[in-house]
Formats: sequence, C-alpha cells, structure tokens
Amino acid sequence: AEEIGAFDRVLKEFLNRKRGFFLAAFFLSAVGALWEAIQIALVLRFLGLPPQILSVILLYLGMGIPHVLPVPAGIGFVETGAALAGAYAGIGGAIGLTTTLVLRLRDISTLLVGFLLFIKNHFRL
Repeated sequence: AEEIGAFDRVLKEFLNRKRGFFLAAFFLSAVGALWEAIQIALVLRFLGLPPQILSVILLYLGMGIPHVLPVPAGIGFVETGAALAGAYAGIGGAIGLTTTLVLRLRDISTLLVGFLLFIKNHFRL
C-alpha cells in the first residue's frame, strides 16, 4: 500500500509540473490511434467495402486486444479479435481477418525494406 501511495505522489507531481509532456504524449497517442484507424479504413476500401465508422472502430478495438491483455506475442489474438469484430460489425469475419493480414503484410514489407537497407549500408554490399 505504501508503494501505491508513493506512486500516486510521483504521478500527481508529474501531472502538476510536467503537464506539457503529458499533453504531448496524449496528443501523439491520439494521432497514432487515428492513423491506425485510417489504415483500417483504407484496407476496407481496397477490399471493396465502404469503410463505415462502426466497422473501423470495432476492427480497431478487436485488433487492439493484445495491447490490453497480457498475451504472449499476441499470436492469433489480433486475428481472432478482428474476425469477431468484423462479424459483429456485419462485414464478415473473413474481411476482419483479411484486414489484419494485409496490415501485417505491410508491416513485414516495411521491416524487410529497412533490414535490407541496413544490411546494404552496414556491410557495403
């Protein structure tokens, strides 16, 4: 209980003295969430579906399960969350699953390009 009280005091002091840092972090987090929602909407559009607000929000929340729950590596949980969210939103579980797979493929492609550039510049191939 004493550790919780100490944490509360430090947190209160931080929020009172460094409010700008907190607001900047909150703003950047909100921009990141908006960017992720835009990516989901774009994937839905590319799949031939009009991205409706409810579908995008449910997919965003469904894909965010591993960020909230302590799931080791989140393997399968993002896909399951997106499939369930897609089914609940009425666009179909397959569309939800496909959305996560397209976004993961994008992530892997970005990492691969970065890795190849690193290897090229680091080892002067």
